[in-house]
Amino acid sequence: MLRETFRQESTGRDVKWTWAEYWDDPAHSARHGQPRLVYGNARPWVYTDFDDFGHEILRVEQRGNSPMPNFDFPLSTFNLPSEAL
Repeated sequence: MLRETFRQESTGRDVKWTWAEYWDDPAHSARHGQPRLVYGNARPWVYTDFDDFGHEILRVEQRGNSPMPNFDFPLSTFNLPSEAL
């Protein structure tokens, strides 16, 4: 399986980039390889979590022009910081 973890493109005026981290969970193939955290200056950041069956159970997205929060990953509905709500 091939996953793109970094992309950089020149617009002629500046450089746009995106970085992606994926779930590494070989015991649960439906979750393994799903995007975990995607961020960069080319798109809003987004963090997602999935259950053992591959269903999305948590999504934290950038709102407005807010920076990516500095908290520990992985998140869950039990340790979600108040600044992310």
